Amino acid sequence: MESLLDALKLPQRRKEDTLLLAGLSMASVSIIYSIYRLYQVKGTSKLEAGLNKIPSPKLSLPFVGHILSIGADANKQFIKWHEELGPIFQIKMGRQTWIMISDRQLAQKVLVTHGAETAFRPYNTWGYRYYSFNGFGIGFSQPGQHWNKNRAAALTVLAPKNIDKFEDAIVSETEYLASMLLKATLAKGSVDPRKHFELVSTNVIYSTCFGSRFTAITDPKFYALSEMGKENMVLAGFQHDLPNFLPFLSFVDRFIGTEAKMRHHIDTKRDPTYRQLIKEARLMQGPNLVKSIDESSFDMTDDELLVFTSDFMLGATDTTSVTLAWSFAILCHYQDVQQKLIQELDEFISVHGRIPRFKERNEIPYTVAVMRECMRFRAMTPIGVPHSVNQDLVVDGYLFPKGCTIVYSTGSMHMDPDYYTNPKAFQPERFINNTKTMMAAANGRLSDRDHFAFGWGRRICPGIYLAEMEIFYAFVQLFARAEILPDKKLPDIDGVQASGITFTPNPYTLKCVPRTNAVV
Repeated sequence: MESLLDALKLPQRRKEDTLLLAGLSMASVSIIYSIYRLYQVKGTSKLEAGLNKIPSPKLSLPFVGHILSIGADANKQFIKWHEELGPIFQIKMGRQTWIMISDRQLAQKVLVTHGAETAFRPYNTWGYRYYSFNGFGIGFSQPGQHWNKNRAAALTVLAPKNIDKFEDAIVSETEYLASMLLKATLAKGSVDPRKHFELVSTNVIYSTCFGSRFTAITDPKFYALSEMGKENMVLAGFQHDLPNFLPFLSFVDRFIGTEAKMRHHIDTKRDPTYRQLIKEARLMQGPNLVKSIDESSFDMTDDELLVFTSDFMLGATDTTSVTLAWSFAILCHYQDVQQKLIQELDEFISVHGRIPRFKERNEIPYTVAVMRECMRFRAMTPIGVPHSVNQDLVVDGYLFPKGCTIVYSTGSMHMDPDYYTNPKAFQPERFINNTKTMMAAANGRLSDRDHFAFGWGRRICPGIYLAEMEIFYAFVQLFARAEILPDKKLPDIDGVQASGITFTPNPYTLKCVPRTNAVV
C-alpha cells in the first residue's frame, strides 16, 4: 500500500519553480491586459478627429464586454442605460461594437437618410449560412442583386392593392378566431389565446403563399409548422450565435454541436417541408404566391423561392400573433377601455348593420387608437432587428465604424417622455386623431409615426399593411361579439419570454365571454 501511495504522490515543486511560474503568470496577465487595452484603444482612436464620444455603461469586462451586464430582460436594461447615458450609447458584445439609439431624430438620419449605408445586416451564422443559403431571401441577406430582387417581389405581393384582394379571407379568418375563443371559454371556462392567435395569422399568410389553410390548432400539420417556426426563431437568437461574439467559444460550439443542429433542422425539417408545400401549391386550384412568382419576371430559383416563402411565413406569423397576445393581455387590465371600444363598434354596427371594413377605420377612431397604444405600450420587439454598416459613417458628429452593429431601442422610443405624455400610462386617447394606416405613417414624415415596431429605412417590414389589417379585424370581430375578462388572475404584462427575435408575454389565460347586448 505504501508503494502505491508513493507512486501517486505528485513531485514537490521547488521554490525556484514557484517563482518562475508566478513570474510567467504575471507576464501572461500583463500581456492579456495589454491586448485588451489595445483592443479598446483601437475602437476609440478615431475620436482624435474631434468627433463626439459615444458613452458606454460601466461594468465592461475584458473580452466579454457588457454581455454579462444585460441580464434576463434586455429591454429593461437598455431603457435603464438610455436613462443614465442618453439617447445614444455603445456596448461591447464580445468582439462586436453595438451602438444603441433611442432618439427618433437620430435614428431617422442614420437609418433613413443614410439608408443605403446602413441597410446591411450583422453576420449571423444561422441566418446567413444555413437559413438563407448564404444570402437568399429578405431577412438575413445583404443589399445586392438577390436582396433587391426579393425585396421588390415582397413589396409587389404585399402592396395594399394586392392585400385588399385578400380582405374577405382575413374577415373570415378573424371571425373564426372569435368563434374559437368563445367556444373554448364555454367548454373549459377559460382559454390560452396564444395558439389561436398563431393559427389565424398563420392561415392568412399560409393561404396567401400556398392556397390552403388549417382548420384547428390541433391539426398535426399546423402544430409541426408552428414548432418549426419557433425553432427557427430560437436558432436565430443570440445564444446560438456566441462564436461571432466570443470567438474563443468556437471550440465549445463545435463540442456541443450547435452548427450540427442547424444543419439537421434545415436538412430534415425546413427544406423538406417547404419543398413539399411549394410542390403542392403549384398544383393547387386558384391563385397563390408560389404560382404568381413562377409566372412573374422575378426569375427565382427553387432555393430562392424556398427562402422567400419561409421569410413570408415567419415574418407574417410570429410578429402578428405576438402583437395580438400582448394586446389582449393588456386589455384584460383595462375594462374601461374595452367598454368604450365596444360602444364605438356597436354604434357603427347599429347604423350600418355590419362590422366596419378596414377602409372605414376613420369612423372608429378609438378602436384604431387602442390598437396603436397596445403596440406602443408593449413592443413585440423591444429592440429592432440590427443593422450594420460596411464603411465608416459619421452622423451628427457620431462615428459609426465599419462593421459595427446599429440597434434602435424600440422600447425606449416608445417610452420617450419628450414625445409621449406620461408614457408609462396606457392612454389610447393619445392616438385618437391618427387613423391613417401604419404603413402610411411609417413611410411618411417622422412626426406622423405613432410607433416603431415595424422598423426603419430600407429594412422596414414590407408586410405592415397586411399585419395592421389582421390586427384590425381581430379587434373588430372579437369585441363586436364578446368582452375579454381575466381568468383567475390578471395576465402578467411586466414579465417577458424571449423567443429568439420577439419578446412574448408570459403564458396567461382569459375568458372570452359573449356579450348579451351584442348587435351582431
